[in-house]
Amino acid sequence: MDAMRDARDLVTAHVPGAVWAILAGSVLGPHRTAGSDPDIVVMYDEGPAIG
Repeated sequence: MDAMRDARDLVTAHVPGAVWAILAGSVLGPHRTAGSDPDIVVMYDEGPAIG
């Protein structure tokens, strides 16, 4: 399991407008299990303002 490669492939395939993405969570650490899911934050160049 290569979490970085899998996350990159997932973002590339499903979020084509992404400027960058951050992978976080237990999937990166020593406590990951087969059931660990990736926590991915995606940033877009433009979009609606929050608030």
